[in-house]
Amino acid sequence: MLNLSENEVVVMDVKKHKLIKIGGILLTVIGLPFLIIGALPGIYCLLRYKCDKLVLTDRKFYLTEGVIFKKHTSAPLDKINTVDYSQGPIGRIFSYGTLLIQTAATGGVIKYYNVVDPAGVQCAITNEIERHNGRGKDNAS
Repeated sequence: MLNLSENEVVVMDVKKHKLIKIGGILLTVIGLPFLIIGALPGIYCLLRYKCDKLVLTDRKFYLTEGVIFKKHTSAPLDKINTVDYSQGPIGRIFSYGTLLIQTAATGGVIKYYNVVDPAGVQCAITNEIERHNGRGKDNAS
């Protein structure tokens, strides 16, 4: 659960690609004959699909990852230096990839794997940063 500031508005809520969910279901079904221990990897994938998410607001981005051990990362939009993404051949076919966000706040690159439409998410984050910094399309010239 996010603790948003007063008047902070969610712009985008990004989940992982559904292939992760399908992979978790397949691993669970394959592991069921081996009792609970065999199904654990699939159950874990399903839980990660449900728990991991990136939320973009008009002021910050928030990243939550993990099932048992939760990792919460957030950074103000004005501290984001670059937003990039990478995709392999399968990712280009199924429209998913890894989002790479470099911030001044964390001093490194934050990676969010298996994002649906990483180019669209990159564009949304970049547009929100420009809007936040007052450099919208009208002032870009």
